[in-house]
Amino acid sequence: NAFLTAIYCAIVPFLVWLFYKKRPDIYNFIAAFLCVIGIGFVSLNGDLSMNFGDILTLCGGFLYAIHILMVQHFSKDLNEGAFTAIQFVGGAILASFIEFLTGALLEKIFHRKWWDYSGKRFHFEGFICLQYSTVWGICAVLLIYFVNPFFATFIKLVPGLIGLVLLWGMGAVLALDAVGTALAIWGMQKRMERREWFRYQGFWKMLLRKESQDVWKWHFLCWKPEN
Repeated sequence: NAFLTAIYCAIVPFLVWLFYKKRPDIYNFIAAFLCVIGIGFVSLNGDLSMNFGDILTLCGGFLYAIHILMVQHFSKDLNEGAFTAIQFVGGAILASFIEFLTGALLEKIFHRKWWDYSGKRFHFEGFICLQYSTVWGICAVLLIYFVNPFFATFIKLVPGLIGLVLLWGMGAVLALDAVGTALAIWGMQKRMERREWFRYQGFWKMLLRKESQDVWKWHFLCWKPEN
């Protein structure tokens, strides 16, 4: 899915060619050709069909490429202050949504909260609060104005073919990271279940031991020697 979504990198130069009459260079054509081959290896079945999920992912990558052009087109006449405010609010909302979703999923999986904002004002179910949502918005603005241009300067120096190879490599790393994270979460959940099972068994052993001691104590107190 990461690779299929990233096809917007190959699509954007051709959309620029379509709307702005700026022809892509040879590296863009090579990258697009390799991208099509990669999609074939990743998504095509033996009968050259493609499952519905991959089709939706490709549509998402294409729509994201259109989104990039729309941002470039409509942000030209937008006031910088208003644009910054939109970025701040959008970043705060998006990050807070991801934080809430992550917290709720972790609580459902591990049956515990990994963070709790219940002690802070203007929180929602302890997963998100206004204070940290504001921090996420500030981080989004800093990311867009400082971090992204810094890396974009170096990305422009990378030829298209090398960039595609690096993109594939990073996609593979992200896929391995996602698999490793899922396995780690699954293993942690199993360990917690075993720990709860041993704790449950220990409780019953302790309870049975206590009842046994109480029975012997009662038997000793009630026992009377025969005359």
